[in-house]
Amino acid sequence: MMISTGAVTNWIDRLQHRGLVKRVKHPTDGRLVLVRLTSRGLKKIDTALLDNAANELRLVAGLNAAQRVAIVDLLRALRQSVDDAAPVEPG
Repeated sequence: MMISTGAVTNWIDRLQHRGLVKRVKHPTDGRLVLVRLTSRGLKKIDTALLDNAANELRLVAGLNAAQRVAIVDLLRALRQSVDDAAPVEPG
């Protein structure tokens, strides 16, 4: 996403302040901190996913079956194109 570590820290701070995530020490590496969703955060994600699915259905409601298949095929081709264009990591 090309964002700084400071920006990620700020996002996590805000999510933690809202009670959506918590920071947990890594069990074996003291240098690391894990970020986990709280039960409130999980509920928020579940709601967001359901809302997103409903919105996607609303967006394609005006398309017939053939058009929906065509969009799926085009999105699949786009995903493959993006995957193919991704830089190869060394090693």
